[in-house]
Amino acid sequence: MAQTQTQLEQDLEERFRREAGVSAGVTLALRSASDSVTVDSVTVTPAADCTPEQQQALEKIVEEALGVRPEWNAPGWEIQP
Repeated sequence: MAQTQTQLEQDLEERFRREAGVSAGVTLALRSASDSVTVDSVTVTPAADCTPEQQQALEKIVEEALGVRPEWNAPGWEIQP
């Protein structure tokens, strides 16, 4: 499961750079069931110069890829509805 987690994190970080034009770290918490692995949570650490538009793009990437909304590891980085 650790290899799956690492690969998913690397894939997301690459998509962040390619699709949103910003570097951001991502940490996944996975849960293993008898025949599958599910995502419990996603924490994104955006670069200091990440704009609100880029943040929205990062959130969209995570939601499309994993079906969950990310938590933000940066003060004041909650997207307003």
